[in-house]
Amino acid sequence: MAKLSAELRHGYRVPMAGSIIAATARLLRFTCAMDDPPIRGMREIRTRWID
Repeated sequence: MAKLSAELRHGYRVPMAGSIIAATARLLRFTCAMDDPPIRGMREIRTRWID
């Protein structure tokens, strides 16, 4: 997970916390329920905003 997190952080220039969340979601095949613009822009991560 640390390697993927670092790759996402470097590739998308997101904060460390965001890259850890994104890496976790990617590895576990989860959908991120958040509206964080940097994470929404990642092609590898599915996001969804709950109203």
